[in-house]
Amino acid sequence: MNIAIIGTGNVATIFCRLFSQHEHRIVQVLGRDEQKVSALAASCGAHSSSWASGVIDPVVELCIVAVNDDALKEVLTKVDFNNKPIAHTAGSLSMQLLKGFAHNYGIFYPLQTLRKEMTDLPPIPFLIDGSDDEMIQLLRSLAISVSDRVEVANDEKRGRLHVAAVTVCNFTNHLFSLAEQYCHKEELPFDILFPLILQTAKGIVPKGPAAVQTGPAIRKDLATIERHLQWLNAHPELKSIYLMLSESIMEFTDKDK
Repeated sequence: MNIAIIGTGNVATIFCRLFSQHEHRIVQVLGRDEQKVSALAASCGAHSSSWASGVIDPVVELCIVAVNDDALKEVLTKVDFNNKPIAHTAGSLSMQLLKGFAHNYGIFYPLQTLRKEMTDLPPIPFLIDGSDDEMIQLLRSLAISVSDRVEVANDEKRGRLHVAAVTVCNFTNHLFSLAEQYCHKEELPFDILFPLILQTAKGIVPKGPAAVQTGPAIRKDLATIERHLQWLNAHPELKSIYLMLSESIMEFTDKDK
């Protein structure tokens, strides 16, 4: 498929690499920063241009807008899409934002955290949607060529899954950051926790997270929890979260009985 990528960030960069690896052709890369656009375009043999004056090449079959949510409206008003099909990659923005900028439009959302510096790409599930069956089939054909998990999801389903994604990815990563900060202040080796972090994530796959929950809260070991809270007196933010999550685990366990 001949593709135009609008954007130069993490998602745009990974898409250029991913699609090229699966024998799709990146025809154009458009973006705001001239140096970043030129570098990304050169990496996949594409033409480069500013989105402020960009016109989509007639051979392009699909335009993928992979920019920050705040920049989406600006891109839509500045790029001449030449009435080519458009899809954006945002998890929580409506597909209807694209209406009026192309006859066919849709969603091509990667349900994965992506960073430019990744050398080995992880599995990337895709949530897609389209303005009509033709657009859905176009996006599905692209998605299944690069992924083993593709689902059609309307704005509401995708938005609800985005909530879950923020919870399992962004929130847990923040907990890792708090634990790292705690270890640093207490002169403890945070890296000794890496095997535990990896095993925790690995362990939920066959049985689900509730089945493998461990720790003092699920045992209702109040004495251990109290000792932990005392050690956390010097770390009020982590103490507050520790207490809130401990109470949540105990309440969740009671409801599950």
